[in-house]
Amino acid sequence: MFVGTTDANEMRAMRPNVDARFREVLEALGYVTQSTNDEHSGQTYRVKYPGDHVKVDVAYLAHVPMLEPEERACDFADPPVSFPVLPLPELAAGKIKAMMERLVARDLYDLYRLAVSVPHLLWEPLARALAVRAMCTADPFPFAKDPAVALERFHHPTPGFIEPLFAML
Repeated sequence: MFVGTTDANEMRAMRPNVDARFREVLEALGYVTQSTNDEHSGQTYRVKYPGDHVKVDVAYLAHVPMLEPEERACDFADPPVSFPVLPLPELAAGKIKAMMERLVARDLYDLYRLAVSVPHLLWEPLARALAVRAMCTADPFPFAKDPAVALERFHHPTPGFIEPLFAML
């Protein structure tokens, strides 16, 4: 998630340059980009590469960060490209919240990849506090006041949840 500023008007003003630069970087790497969903809060791209594609959401207004954005470099870009993004503890908390609310395979996969790349992330007190906050503010439908009831959805996942994981893993 791109985070240039927490001010909505400033973020709107930055958006055209961010979108243009995003396309420029991907095309320089040899990818084909196609815009699929343009909303006030963000842009969805389909990034095509030989034999497959990946969906990339660039969100602008969907989330006001709690922590200061940090500058991170893209590991795949040559020359390196960096931009402000959510710190990993806040990113992990957002992924946990998404998992609690949507119960879709891609959220579990994202959490898996985060755990592989930063194994001790949730050992940090700040990351644990943000994760607990994310679980407490998740809005599963139907809403459950008892956290144990909200977690029951994970006891017996459906094939529709499990099967897409095989393709990802």
